[in-house]
Amino acid sequence: MAARRGDTLLFERMPVIASHAAVGGKKEGEGPLAAEFDELFPDNNCGQANWETAEKNLQLRAARLCLKKAHATEKQVSLVLAGDLQAQCTASSYALRELHLPFVGLFGACSTMAEALGLGAALCSAGLADGLLAMTSSHFCAAERQFRTPLSYGAVRTPTAQWTATAAGCCLLHPAGQGVGIAAATFGRVEDYQIKDINNMGAAMAPAAAATLLRYLHDTGQEPKEFDAVYTGDLGHLGSRLFREILTAEGLVMKNHIDCGSILYDAARQNVKSGGSGPGCCAAVLCGHILPRLERGSYRRVLFIATGALMSQTTFLQKESIPPLRIWWSCAGRNALREDDEMQYFWAFVVGGLICVVGQLLIDLTALTPARVLTGYVVAGVVLSAIGWYAPLAEFAGCGATVPLLGFGHLLAKGVKTAIEEEGAIGILTGGLTAAAAGITTSLVCGVVCSWVGKSHDQN
Repeated sequence: MAARRGDTLLFERMPVIASHAAVGGKKEGEGPLAAEFDELFPDNNCGQANWETAEKNLQLRAARLCLKKAHATEKQVSLVLAGDLQAQCTASSYALRELHLPFVGLFGACSTMAEALGLGAALCSAGLADGLLAMTSSHFCAAERQFRTPLSYGAVRTPTAQWTATAAGCCLLHPAGQGVGIAAATFGRVEDYQIKDINNMGAAMAPAAAATLLRYLHDTGQEPKEFDAVYTGDLGHLGSRLFREILTAEGLVMKNHIDCGSILYDAARQNVKSGGSGPGCCAAVLCGHILPRLERGSYRRVLFIATGALMSQTTFLQKESIPPLRIWWSCAGRNALREDDEMQYFWAFVVGGLICVVGQLLIDLTALTPARVLTGYVVAGVVLSAIGWYAPLAEFAGCGATVPLLGFGHLLAKGVKTAIEEEGAIGILTGGLTAAAAGITTSLVCGVVCSWVGKSHDQN
């Protein structure tokens, strides 16, 4: 369950992001984060007849890749929270028409991914959903046609303008288990600073981002320095500078702030003016860039803020200001596998210790060398993964099951399985964690098989 403190929900038992996927278009593939996407399309059509259908395809690919990476099926999804920039959330609706899953459409403009994660975490924490997909997308060409001018018009972009990302991101949430935990969520308020320039959304969103950050810090008693990074969604270069200036005036110097819209593209080389924007911008950076760092341990705690400029075609023509503006705020930390942290450490220590004791006994009581025992751990991880026993063991014991090389064996097996599905039989040799792991996979498997067939007694 969650406890409410001010505007912030604190999750006593952290829901987890068990899997994630990021999909992008041509321009995203030319940017600095290209290698971190799960899939990139070579053009803006994304294999479809028009731009709106292309955005639908982005969501479909992101959802299916996310489930594939989790070794899950659509039948294991209880609810999808999704949104996009098209009128009536067309891309999401048509994507879910094909997925045929329970669906709640969301619209928070560029804040939709954080909105989906916050609501999804609350539902999972309350026990009302398991296997929940949070997903958003945007498409540059579709957004320009809807909100600004047709591309063929050739309008000159201003220095403050931002480039709507052709991208989608999808996360699979569970109430508990392995993954990146969501510790808290703050739902922001509508703010209006009378900004009317549709080409300067960063200036409109920066004050609201700062106000909600301050509210979150007040509710939780935390400080920005307690986090490895504070990510904003798509303030862009100009909005990010305003965001930091506002906080500095409040006595808060931000040294660990990073903006998703500012790192998705190379502004000097790609002519995106003030940076990236759109629901797909922060969603893709979250799924391709931030979450993998939390999983690897490069980050331990991250704040993820996404803002949305909620103008419409009609309000713009009526010369209304860009707000009402809303912001959703999600705090992601390392996963807690069990409700009681002390018990988590206890079982990790016990199981990891027992595995190491078994290895030491094999060395002391048999003729096995340490190298062979270590190889045995890796092979055991492969076997446990193949018969479906590794995941329950890892959920129970956490790092205690992964540190003594069992986890390495599991990851090799998982990589091989995925590669076989994508490439066929050649995946047996190329399915390790990375291309370099193919050699490790091949040498381990061939070495064990050859030793067994030849009944080798060579201790070396």
